[in-house]
Amino acid sequence: MRSRAVRWVAIALLGAAPLTACGTQLDPNHRQAGNAVPPPPTAAARSQARAMSAPKSTRLTTSTSTSIARPRHAGPPRILVIGDSLVTLSAAPLDLRLRAAGWDPTVIGVNGWRLDQLNDLYRTVDAALPDWDAVVMWAGNNDILQRDPWRDDLRTTVGLLAGERCAVLVGISEVYWAEKLGIPRPATPVANPEAQAFNVEAAHAAAHAKLGFVPWQRAIHTDQPWFHWDLIHVTAAGAGHAAELITRAAQACHP
Repeated sequence: MRSRAVRWVAIALLGAAPLTACGTQLDPNHRQAGNAVPPPPTAAARSQARAMSAPKSTRLTTSTSTSIARPRHAGPPRILVIGDSLVTLSAAPLDLRLRAAGWDPTVIGVNGWRLDQLNDLYRTVDAALPDWDAVVMWAGNNDILQRDPWRDDLRTTVGLLAGERCAVLVGISEVYWAEKLGIPRPATPVANPEAQAFNVEAAHAAAHAKLGFVPWQRAIHTDQPWFHWDLIHVTAAGAGHAAELITRAAQACHP
């Protein structure tokens, strides 16, 4: 049986820092002080974030793939939750709720990473710590914000997760403050058509591959105190809501 002293971890600097104890640091263009709403990023911060965003040429590589023909193990079912800063921010309530539901969780959040980077990280983690009873992937906002071609990466994600006994995709936010998209902030948030397209394709691909899917945009309300100013990053209340939805989805698909 594996021994995993660190149950939830985060990478603080994109592609540069080792795994460390999970904290509440946001993406490079998003700073937080406690639970206060952070200010919008400056032009310099946005420029720095773009410079820090790891290109695809720096991806992790591995030849290991998952297999659906795995022996059962003793002990509570094991679940891996992997994703971007939304997972980092939700790590503590995820760990709490999943344990309360009978799972043995490992939660990994990597601030600012896209699907292609997280796919490679999943392969690496799965090779080192195989035999998951469930895997949850929550990512995609950084693909949209970094204007990275995401369709092939989403197909890869679905293909990887289809080899698991139980797998869940979580959708992304579709409504952002416009400044997050690099345009002046209007009086009201704006819908992002690319994020809407992502959710449609993610839901369709998950259904085709018989994966669970959490329709995050339909499960949230922007008038609730669940988000910071960008309507993407979750507050403590939003993290608790996300943890509850993910736990229910994992329970629903676990045999």
